[in-house]
Amino acid sequence: MATDDDDAATLRERVRELEATVAQQQDTIEQLMPSRRAILAGGAGLVGGAALTGQASAQSAAGQVGTSSEPVDVEAASVTADSVDAGSVNTGKIATTRRHQDVTSSRQLGNTYTNNTGSDIFVYTVLIVDSAGFVSTTATSGGADLDRKQGDFGVSDNIALTFFVAAGQDYGVNDFSAADISIRYWTEFKPE
Repeated sequence: MATDDDDAATLRERVRELEATVAQQQDTIEQLMPSRRAILAGGAGLVGGAALTGQASAQSAAGQVGTSSEPVDVEAASVTADSVDAGSVNTGKIATTRRHQDVTSSRQLGNTYTNNTGSDIFVYTVLIVDSAGFVSTTATSGGADLDRKQGDFGVSDNIALTFFVAAGQDYGVNDFSAADISIRYWTEFKPE
């Protein structure tokens, strides 16, 4: 049977794993976000209130700054523009502010929830065994089983389920156990 020290050590290790995963995802997001130069070259460059179109860039409007192989960014304290056309820049699915949110009080085993944040989320649940016996739980998202725990567990044993949920997907945790289990806590790492 697991002890509180084992549970705490397991939880700390899982948190370290989650933090590493989040750091990797943040790096990916930053790599996928367009640079200021890419946005300006895409049609959002402005100088003196005139919108640039086609192949124009902020550099051509301001005069060449640097060289074509080693361009230099030009920054301004403010810009006044009559209009802005950002072309096809789409940042709708990029959430820059995320945090762990405790949603335990609003979650129940067997219910289905929908990720309507517009971004992927990470779900971390810990279930507690209320009466010893065979436990079978499954975390699902988009109709797929993502994490499953089965076996004989004792009273007060903890069972952790973790999974990602894509934007717009349904998700939940189902209980098919002979033993009684309940949610100890349920957190979601998602946009604020």
